[in-house]
Amino acid sequence: MLDMSEWLRVRGDGGREVELRVDEIADDPAVLSVVHQRLAGGPSSVVPAGGQVTVRVREFNRGWARYPLLDAGEYSMVMEYAPEWLDPVLAAHKVGRVTSNTLHVTVTRSAPETVSRGGAEAEIEIRRDRDTLIAALTNRTDQTLFVNTNSGTSPPFAEEQWVLEHDGRRFEIPSDAKSGRTWADFDEAGLAGVEAGASIELARIGVAQLRRAFMDAGANVPPDGGTLVFRYANMCNRQWQVREQTNLVQNESAPAVLRRPLPRKVLSARLSSNPLSAWGEP
Repeated sequence: MLDMSEWLRVRGDGGREVELRVDEIADDPAVLSVVHQRLAGGPSSVVPAGGQVTVRVREFNRGWARYPLLDAGEYSMVMEYAPEWLDPVLAAHKVGRVTSNTLHVTVTRSAPETVSRGGAEAEIEIRRDRDTLIAALTNRTDQTLFVNTNSGTSPPFAEEQWVLEHDGRRFEIPSDAKSGRTWADFDEAGLAGVEAGASIELARIGVAQLRRAFMDAGANVPPDGGTLVFRYANMCNRQWQVREQTNLVQNESAPAVLRRPLPRKVLSARLSSNPLSAWGEP
């Protein structure tokens, strides 16, 4: 993909360009080193007059990653190359521009609707089931996604909060009020693999219990409950491990799961659920 992505243009219906999605490389030192060596080394081959170079790209379309051809329809692919001129006149006229033939591809079957078209890896939904509020996270990619369900206030824990907005004020209540956790409390089982399109429950709480918690925090919760959202933030991934490498080596209480590379597909994001109004009604 390094060899082609700068020049390859993939377009869908109506000329809409399909953007390339790439895996994060900064969280893998070995991969990052190879990429930097390639970029610093310049062209890997020189094409002689009348010569030819063939570039083969495996796994061009893997659904979520690479070029996401998720919807049925016609797609076109073309290579467009123009030298990066320093002269503004040459650059404006794209002197030396080379355009390949156009390859047309037909996708006959769309990816499942659970696969995100907009780029979101996951989404959170809160719902009320009788006297209980439930927050669940759904994997919107077409690959297994690992979700950190170890709740806390800082990495390696994931911050999970019930957030009430009412009368211009906002109140935040942790989904798990336990405090004083250390790295030794991180549970490997809490790093759960969620299959494509599947969901995992992050939190549940009684309506009455949550109302009391907000009132204890100074909120005058009205009968209609205001507007409630659930927020999730996890920054515990391979990049975090690289930054904390020295501490992880020196901290003998750190569990083994944090000492070895975490799975590549750990959800590292800040997400907010759908807003739920009138959540506090009887």
